[in-house]
Amino acid sequence: MSKLDLKSILWRIKYWLEEVSLGIRNVFRKNSVRKIRNLCLFLLGVLFVVAIFYHNMGRFTVTLDPKLQKRGIYLFNNKEFEKPRTRLFSSALEECDNTNLNDLPLDLNETDGSHNGKTYIAYTFYLKNGGIETVDYQYSLNIGDSTKNVDEAIWILLYKNGEYEMFAKARADGTFERQYTYDEYQIMSQAKSGNEYTYTLNDSDKGLLTETDIERLGVYDFNGLLELRPQKFKSDKVITEGLVMGLKPKEYDKYTVVAWLEGEDPECIDDIKGGYIEMNMRFDILEEEEEDKK
Repeated sequence: MSKLDLKSILWRIKYWLEEVSLGIRNVFRKNSVRKIRNLCLFLLGVLFVVAIFYHNMGRFTVTLDPKLQKRGIYLFNNKEFEKPRTRLFSSALEECDNTNLNDLPLDLNETDGSHNGKTYIAYTFYLKNGGIETVDYQYSLNIGDSTKNVDEAIWILLYKNGEYEMFAKARADGTFERQYTYDEYQIMSQAKSGNEYTYTLNDSDKGLLTETDIERLGVYDFNGLLELRPQKFKSDKVITEGLVMGLKPKEYDKYTVVAWLEGEDPECIDDIKGGYIEMNMRFDILEEEEEDKK
């Protein structure tokens, strides 16, 4: 075989090897792109499912301002004050039927962490000052996502150190939400200001009762009838806000949030079935006003 022929053969072998190598790289690239594409689609699918899951669960979230953390303020799930947190999550109900204030247990503030019932959400937690300074803070209880007007029928109890305030969204005409009974509400003994939410009616004082209410409820004996009026939501998205002054080192505040669909609420109708609501509570430091420059 001549040198020319040998060189030719070697050149052809080299060319063939380069072609094979190029083909392998092209196949690898195609497979890699396909795998990356499939992985992205899978991850997007997982995120979509997770999003649906959280919406259906209606989770309640508690968050803490970083400025409070710097002062030694942290959140806790129990009174043992183990594992300081900057964010808390409650478990929630996948399905929640309506109930009534009178059906709520009286020990809602006595169990730490998440302690939901079949028809209500309940979560108890603590905010403790583990720092060296006395701190003033503010809080807000808010509505996040909500569908099918569930927020129109939800009622809230916010306990602080054993006493609660009650909230419900105002009616369409701007008046207080309300319900009626002839018997005292046992849970009223835990209210922040005693029986501030109940008003005793009579024939000459029918409170906020409208003719529509009278017909819907079938009430015609007004003497001794109690009208319950929870506080109105502060706005469409803010349930309530508050200030806490002078939380000293080693002191703590205990909070319990309870939410339920109130069966006596006129907006608690079949149309809201399948809807959901998410809530959150945020704690922020109360900023001191700057002194005027002299």
